[in-house]
Amino acid sequence: MITPSNCQSGSGLQAEMYQTTNCTNFTSVSNCETPGGPVPMTITANNLVPGQTYYLMIDGFSGEICDYTLDVLSGTIGSLGPPSVPGPITGPINVCPGATVPYSVLPGNAVGNYDWTLTPAIGSISNDGSNNINITFTAPGVAQLCMVPSNDCAMGSPICTTIVSTIIAPQFQFFTFCIGDTWSCQGQTFSFPGQQTFVYDSWLGCDSTRICVATAIPPIVMPPFQAVICQGQSYNFAGNTYNATGGYPVTPKQPAAATR
Repeated sequence: MITPSNCQSGSGLQAEMYQTTNCTNFTSVSNCETPGGPVPMTITANNLVPGQTYYLMIDGFSGEICDYTLDVLSGTIGSLGPPSVPGPITGPINVCPGATVPYSVLPGNAVGNYDWTLTPAIGSISNDGSNNINITFTAPGVAQLCMVPSNDCAMGSPICTTIVSTIIAPQFQFFTFCIGDTWSCQGQTFSFPGQQTFVYDSWLGCDSTRICVATAIPPIVMPPFQAVICQGQSYNFAGNTYNATGGYPVTPKQPAAATR
């Protein structure tokens, strides 16, 4: 309660409570009292965060000059002691460059600010100052993620965890196939040799690469095979029947293309 006294013109006071992060832009967190006379005013602010700093604006109405007394009817003001956060930092400790990963701590006691640092800076932190942040990792390496709770009166003890950022190595698959046949990898079918690269997102959002390498086996030309038969007889070879003199090319399919 704000009680004015000794007002010069009898216009009284006006008051309101604000919060700000930069002392330039202010947000109201209470009712605005402008009674227009030298009467007591009650400022009510709900859902305030212990440890956070708020600003009580008291001004003379229409340029009025008054003395006043300030009484706290409920709640407390002043230092709440060193801020503290229960529990550790939660979030993945094994990540990869390109991943955007959330980290958090439980809401603390008397904490107005959560100051996060990543050393060395292998990623960028967003939403610093909150107990919930995101880190976008930009490089591989081993880093310490630390959070220090604080308020305008005191600083708490740091909480840290170690994070390892590792590039996901590509995975290779090797194939051999006969010329004229096809080969399949990652659900796709090809008829020519060479390398095919498939890039996927991992569960963290990093690139995961699968490389398929195919080698074509050339036809194997075997030396001629001769068979002698009598007139009127037939000869079976590689599933074919022959009953006349001549040369016949045969291309078996196992294990790879070959020609006799």
